[in-house]
Amino acid sequence: MVTNPEPPQFGGKPGEPVPEVDPEDLKEVWKTTRDNRQTGFGAAAAAQRDKSQAILEATGYRASLLSAIQQLAPEKLAKFTKDGELQDCVFRAAAKAPMEWIGEGPRPGLPFDVQEFLKLCA
Repeated sequence: MVTNPEPPQFGGKPGEPVPEVDPEDLKEVWKTTRDNRQTGFGAAAAAQRDKSQAILEATGYRASLLSAIQQLAPEKLAKFTKDGELQDCVFRAAAKAPMEWIGEGPRPGLPFDVQEFLKLCA
């Protein structure tokens, strides 16, 4: 019998907490992602060459989830945006908000509490 190997892991195991990251690192990855149109992990690696693999993955992951909020519910971030740019409070909240790694397949909602994230932004 042939078994399918498990897919490679990116980040932690599904359901485990994502490490907090430095808000300035997250902001740098966000800008690199936006300016260069790179994905979260590629931007994290480019922007933070001296960081550990775990922090690179957590920063890229958090940046991708921030991007998801901005695309799926831009009105939620509107009051934290000035001249088309996210304010620093958003990066502080996204860097620290409790969230978990997701696995493959469909998932109901985002892997963090959006209302709690918005409270942290304020």
